Amino acid sequence: MTVEWPLAEDPEPGSLDNLKTIIEIIGTSVTTLAVLAGGIWAYFKFVKGRTFRLRIEPNVAGTWQFIDNVPHLLVRITLKNIGSSAAKPAKDSSDLFVWGHIQPPLPIAPLTRTKWTELANWGIFKNDEWFEPGETLADELLLFLGGQDPMPIRLVARIVWKPNSRWRWRNIEISCSQILIPETPSTT
Repeated sequence: MTVEWPLAEDPEPGSLDNLKTIIEIIGTSVTTLAVLAGGIWAYFKFVKGRTFRLRIEPNVAGTWQFIDNVPHLLVRITLKNIGSSAAKPAKDSSDLFVWGHIQPPLPIAPLTRTKWTELANWGIFKNDEWFEPGETLADELLLFLGGQDPMPIRLVARIVWKPNSRWRWRNIEISCSQILIPETPSTT
């Protein structure tokens, strides 16, 4: 008596093809989901996020300088591009406003709010072009205020950008200010 072991039968001709098709479908589905997830991430990162929005750090600083014993105001306005996109100030739209505090007649009530009078304004950043991320742009002015004695001064720099995107239709404005108090002569 002889025993015949069942021989391994050839698999059905379509079963390997079916397995290959299932693996391809799973692979295509995973790839599609990965592309969609990447697209959604990119949308929120770049369009909705702040990655490529204009981010400028403004600064204005001034000091009283005496030239031939005549007081002048030396003002330096700086803009640092801390964003990830290039920026360009709008020509003839950015200004430096100089306000002076003229002492009212005495007596003054305690805790009275300071009243400022506009003395002048000047255009700033008129000849500047694009500046790249990480760059600093500066404008300096030496101002003669009519030979007045140094007084408390308020400097306000207003910088305007025109939109560089077809989706933004309003100008972007930022401002910064500083108050300068003149040094009092020492009484020694």
